Amino acid sequence: MKRLFFALFVTSMFIFTGQAHCQVVVKVRPMRPKAVVVKTRRPGTNYFWVDGHWKWNRSAHQYVWVDGYWLKRKRGRVYVAGPLG
Repeated sequence: MKRLFFALFVTSMFIFTGQAHCQVVVKVRPMRPKAVVVKTRRPGTNYFWVDGHWKWNRSAHQYVWVDGYWLKRKRGRVYVAGPLG
């Protein structure tokens, strides 16, 4: 009998104490518009083109897009592009 009264008491507490409130927020960023990057003229024979890429920005704590650019070759070094996709 005590168990029955206890069960009814606990059930009534859930019913009469009010309703629980919850909130779900979903943030979706819009797709980045496709930009057409025009390669400028090569500034010299010792330059090569580096394609645009995502780079981690420590201060903003997010990836930022870096447009393609010309980079001067360094003696004794070889540039290898990262994987695509």
